[in-house]
Amino acid sequence: MKQKQTKHRMALMLLTLLFALAAVFQLQARIRLEAGDKTVAVVMLGEDVRRLSEAGGDSVDQWYQLLADSGLAAVIVPSDQLQNHEVIDPIQEAGMEIAQLGGDGTPGLYFAPIEYDIQISQGKTQSAEVAPSSTGRVWTMVENNPQTGCVLPDGFEVTAPDSPWVKGFYLRQNVRSRSVATELDDAQEVGDILFRAVADRGVQVLWITPLGDEDGLNTDPQTYTNLLIRLQSRIERCGLHYGLPQGLEALELSPAVLILCGLGIFAGAVLLLCLLFPIRERIAWILYAVCALECIASAVLRPQLQQVLLAFGASVVFPALSIDYLGQRLVEAKEQSHASFQGYIRAVLIGTLITVLGGCYIGAVLGSWRYILVLQVFRGVKLSQIAVYLFAFILLGWMLLELRKVHNLKSLLPSVDRRLLVRVVSVIVIFVGVGMIYLMRGGDGMLGVSALESRIRAALENWMLYRPRTKEFLIAWPAIALAFCFAARKDRLFAWLFGVLGGIGFASVANTFCHIRAHFLVSVARTAIGLILGLLIGSLFFILFRPSKE
Repeated sequence: MKQKQTKHRMALMLLTLLFALAAVFQLQARIRLEAGDKTVAVVMLGEDVRRLSEAGGDSVDQWYQLLADSGLAAVIVPSDQLQNHEVIDPIQEAGMEIAQLGGDGTPGLYFAPIEYDIQISQGKTQSAEVAPSSTGRVWTMVENNPQTGCVLPDGFEVTAPDSPWVKGFYLRQNVRSRSVATELDDAQEVGDILFRAVADRGVQVLWITPLGDEDGLNTDPQTYTNLLIRLQSRIERCGLHYGLPQGLEALELSPAVLILCGLGIFAGAVLLLCLLFPIRERIAWILYAVCALECIASAVLRPQLQQVLLAFGASVVFPALSIDYLGQRLVEAKEQSHASFQGYIRAVLIGTLITVLGGCYIGAVLGSWRYILVLQVFRGVKLSQIAVYLFAFILLGWMLLELRKVHNLKSLLPSVDRRLLVRVVSVIVIFVGVGMIYLMRGGDGMLGVSALESRIRAALENWMLYRPRTKEFLIAWPAIALAFCFAARKDRLFAWLFGVLGGIGFASVANTFCHIRAHFLVSVARTAIGLILGLLIGSLFFILFRPSKE
């Protein structure tokens, strides 16, 4: 019987790997699209340059020349001023291009005719006629404040991009004022934010605005030139350079690829069920057949809904498979009373690879132009993380605490008095609280990050280009090392608690690939860097807490 169970589990595993080829096919097209244009344009509104000139005393021509020499690619001009030579000539004489705001869509960078500062800062949207398609026009889709969509005129819907497009970032008021509030030289924090937009989210057009606030604009030209020069140096380390982007074409997801990816994800889901419950082979294949029918029907009838369902399924199933594997390795360490360093490394590596496989499926099924352009956002990220965390809490508790043999909480530890029992319960509550906080937090999450951590993140970006996730390298992977050490000591309670914290890491890896706004290879790089750092820190913890052979 066990041999039969092993056979159909192996078959499901092979199907999961086989159908991943469809995900790789879609990812190849996505990677080519994301890596095709290496240019980043920094632009500024002509009216903002005049404001700086009037407030600071330097002429508009001087400002234009300084900005052009520092790397400013274009100046944004409203369509009704395109024929005004007093406005256009100084820009062109400085060697910069004209970016158009509204109008008939002449060739070049094009922005929708709305007031971006009002729309982004106050949430107001203005109706406006959007220019028709024009040869050579490059649409600039400016992301909104919470980075969950694009700023578009009221009632405007993009059915399919009819011309090349690029993602844009607008330096809104509450961001640019940080250069005054934080007293950082040369607008360092603003520079970090601009770099993060390029490196993390694939933004190719950076619309900068006057630094400071309405009560005190920063009119020192050196501040702006240093900002642009430092940013240029940083993006060149990522293989990018200043220039005018040519735009990206729309990437579609075919129903065939969606069906094949769905078959692979559902194979992983049925495999997970077979690992958790004694499901007979016949029942497993019936379940898989039903899933296959759902894949075909949904891909044809409701493809956009199917994209969301499959992405959510992959973001839960594959981290859960990793947690199941981790639990089995921890049980072995407990039964053998031996913490193997190779076992720890293997558990983290294999668990991460399983989750990255799920990330490939996520990156493929959400790898269409609507998600890349952030016209649609996958909103199941936090829910999937909570689901994985709860799964780790329950499954590892069942495996490590041997709940079938536990009649009450006191039986987890020998001779536990009431005072120690209170401490144990307090530790559990703290661990649950810490886990939930780290799941809900983040720069774009429900909970923000502290000023200190913001500085640490900026330092990591300066050092590594692509910042690894704190939840992975500083929390999860070291926690798994401690889980192995406590399992070898037969300390079931703390092996369980640290194992649950380790499960957060697998949820975080899947979460990384759910952010389609980031280039796929950037997500891979962040995961790899976090893995290396986390294993180094975890190895140190393993050496310090590993039980002696005696």
